[in-house]
Amino acid sequence: MKTLIKKLKDYDHLKQKYSYLEQQNSHLERENSDLEQKYNHIVQEATLILSEVQLNTNKVQEDNKTKDRQIQKLLEHIRKSEPEYRLD
Repeated sequence: MKTLIKKLKDYDHLKQKYSYLEQQNSHLERENSDLEQKYNHIVQEATLILSEVQLNTNKVQEDNKTKDRQIQKLLEHIRKSEPEYRLD
């Protein structure tokens, strides 16, 4: 009879431990889900920032090309006009 009582106590103890571990697991799963959502949000923000940086980079490159063309036109005009300003 004592063996049976001991086994029942052990069983109750194991059930309590199992219940506690299930609660911990549930808590960790919720925490993991929250962290996954935060990670996905950060990835989305980083993707948007990278897109914006790429757009700005492209705009700067286009602006530089436009300025280079304008400078070349001015230089070409100066070169063509240069003989007019020479003193002989």
